[in-house]
Amino acid sequence: MAKNISIFLFLIVLIGGGIGYSFYSDPELPAQKLFSLTLKEFARNSESLEKEFEAKGRLNPSTRTLRVAFEQADTAESEVLLNMNIGSNSVTLTYSTQASILASQSIILEPYKKNSQVRWKCINGTVLVRYRDKNCRLGYGIARSELL
Repeated sequence: MAKNISIFLFLIVLIGGGIGYSFYSDPELPAQKLFSLTLKEFARNSESLEKEFEAKGRLNPSTRTLRVAFEQADTAESEVLLNMNIGSNSVTLTYSTQASILASQSIILEPYKKNSQVRWKCINGTVLVRYRDKNCRLGYGIARSELL
């Protein structure tokens, strides 16, 4: 009897894990899609930041606004605004309060050089890890050329 209960519990855990994994790894999940589009938009706007970091080893603090075209299931295509705060050692992208999926959450990108190429670590911020792409989740960093 105890053996049957153990097998039953094991199967429940296994099925639950499979469902959880499929949810976690679904690339079409709207928040994951928005995160991916955000990184692409950042890449399109970060060439000058990379040149600055290569030349000085730091960034000049400033603020910008980025717009990401994003089609949400419940509405027609819309724009999501991102506040881009540039510090001397990092760039913080914060979603506007109107971005229903990731409202007011942030991504912190930190530049570093690897093999004479500027890469961006994106393991910090308030966006849930499950919404981030593999390189951000694992802390490998990303190159701008990989996103374009």
